[in-house]
Amino acid sequence: MATLERIRSKGIFLLIVIGLAMLAFIIGDFLNNSSSFFNQNRTYVGEIDGTPVKYEEFQSNIDEMTDFYKVEYGTNTLDERTNESIRESAWQNILSTRLTECETEKLGLVVNDNELNDALVGERPDPSIMQLRVFANPGTGRFDRNQLISIINQLNNEPSDPSQYEQYQLLNNYWNYCKRFVKNSRLIQKYNVLLQKGINTTTLEAKLAYDSKKNINDVIYVEKTFASVANDKIEISDKEMSARYEAEKERYKLREESRDIKLVAIENKPSEEDFQSAEKWINGLKEEFSTINKNEIATFVNTNSNTYVDEAVPESEIAPELRSFAFSGSAGQVMGPQLFGNTYKMARIVENHILQPDSITIQYLGVQQNTKEATEKTADSLIAVVNNGTAFASINGSQEQTLLTYNNPQNKDLIEQCLANPVGKIFKFEPGNGAIFIVQVNKKAQAKPMVKLAVINSEVRPSKTTTSNNYNAAKTFAASTRESENFDEFAVKNGYGVQPLTGINANAPRLMNLDNSRDIVKWAFNEENQEGDVSDVFECGDIFVIAQINSINKKGYLTLDNEMVSANIRNLILNDKKAEIIAKEMSGSQSVTELAERLNLKVDSATAVNFASSTFGSAGYEPRVVASASLAKKGVVSVPVKGENGVFVYQVVEQKETEAPFVAETEKQTITTQSLYGVYNSLEAVMNEIEVTDNRSNFF
Repeated sequence: MATLERIRSKGIFLLIVIGLAMLAFIIGDFLNNSSSFFNQNRTYVGEIDGTPVKYEEFQSNIDEMTDFYKVEYGTNTLDERTNESIRESAWQNILSTRLTECETEKLGLVVNDNELNDALVGERPDPSIMQLRVFANPGTGRFDRNQLISIINQLNNEPSDPSQYEQYQLLNNYWNYCKRFVKNSRLIQKYNVLLQKGINTTTLEAKLAYDSKKNINDVIYVEKTFASVANDKIEISDKEMSARYEAEKERYKLREESRDIKLVAIENKPSEEDFQSAEKWINGLKEEFSTINKNEIATFVNTNSNTYVDEAVPESEIAPELRSFAFSGSAGQVMGPQLFGNTYKMARIVENHILQPDSITIQYLGVQQNTKEATEKTADSLIAVVNNGTAFASINGSQEQTLLTYNNPQNKDLIEQCLANPVGKIFKFEPGNGAIFIVQVNKKAQAKPMVKLAVINSEVRPSKTTTSNNYNAAKTFAASTRESENFDEFAVKNGYGVQPLTGINANAPRLMNLDNSRDIVKWAFNEENQEGDVSDVFECGDIFVIAQINSINKKGYLTLDNEMVSANIRNLILNDKKAEIIAKEMSGSQSVTELAERLNLKVDSATAVNFASSTFGSAGYEPRVVASASLAKKGVVSVPVKGENGVFVYQVVEQKETEAPFVAETEKQTITTQSLYGVYNSLEAVMNEIEVTDNRSNFF
């Protein structure tokens, strides 16, 4: 009994202990489970209509597109801008594919394996496949189905040699991208065709459209712009701002979070010592540059400066500051060094007084058989056919092409043979890949003066010491800016311009044309940084950048506190109030010319005005004025009409009807064609209605 009594006396305490223990158990279990949940979320690049996009799927798309680009353009390396473009395209492709599959699945639309196979390797493959360089015949440059089949057969046999596997994987990714692209394109085509079948224009609609364009008015008009009324004459209350904002609110809806920022860009300029160093270096090359044998100039220039190719070029290919010297000096003469901007230049005329056409038009045909002998035999027989009177252009597979005779390294050997042969002459050209090209020179452009000019450049770049000094100056400015009350005023006071940037997306790969500016975007979207915060110095190539967060725009509606929104709303109200003032001034005139004289305005004209007009005279896009003038009666002076940029008063001086008769089918077709624009953008409209979460900024 004593024990039970003690338990009762401690009952509340025990309940609390047991409760805390259970709570700890539940929380512990939740944390263990949610830990994997949160970690899983970190592997999601985004979410489309409730379905996650895993990082592996996104990266796979990027890999396929990257390999497609490498194979199609014959390159092993891609610059950063190309990689940025590929990442964006990969995301858009996933969005498009998910959305297309979702919409087409509801309608029962599919592209089955037989359809896809026919679109890829059938007798008439999809146009996107036929345009690809990889599937072109090396001899003709045209799509070759046999070449396509040959590559597919290669992919069906995975190589056992590890040294060949990388190339195999590259080509396999290329083909996977092609298959995915064609399948999605065919689905979209089916979806659009289905929507198109639902578009129908009645004869009544066609007649209404015809009647709206039947009357054609020539008018004279005067315009008084909103800018002619000073802003300080207009008073706008907070109540008016709020009311107009509510009316225009949908214009400021954001589908995703953004930032408005301001940038101060400080150029890393070279110092006077840097100029002296560059000048000393190029002067040290002058003696050898002036005396070296012309056969060794290419090696000397390419070793010390920019690329030099031993070929004649026209005046248009020479820097403007060197043209006069290039075509007036003598062979062997040297100019400079001279400073042009931030570059010292020294030039030598290698050869001049050259007369040469800058382009040549040829007819050619590629031939390639199983053996070299068979190839030569076929080429010789075709040449004989042409020499016997058959027009080269009539031979199946022959093509015409115009070649530049300069800056064309891939065709250098061919161009030399073309220049050496007269117009009409047929010759054989062997590029070294087993093929033989039969070539005929059809036309040579008129010969023009050309010159061989070797140029050595010494660009003045900031030294390490200069860069360090400039960076420290930027750091000092950034620190001082944080202590100032007004970012803009402090920057201007120190001689720097301020560049505002609005609506920056979290996935923006760069800002303006600034190199390595992705880090600025990441800083702006860092949760720890708030409105008004000023960044440290960002190194963007030769520019040091300091940024300030001007506005954090959350997903949803921008508020009236946003500078851009406030300015837009204020401008709308200003224009409305100015229009009222101007309309009173322009009322009561008996003619347009009398009004123009009274207000000292210019009389302008607009011809052939009707509902189909996209512009109104020299005023440009003015839909309200066009609509009003299309219905006006001849000779009547209009009431003032508010336009996009001012207030108009017009008068119809000539009125006529179109001579074209009403043809119902023609009008129906026109309306239907215009309606198809909406069909092609239907998926984009659906996209605006679904929820998309984009987390790519967490990964890139």
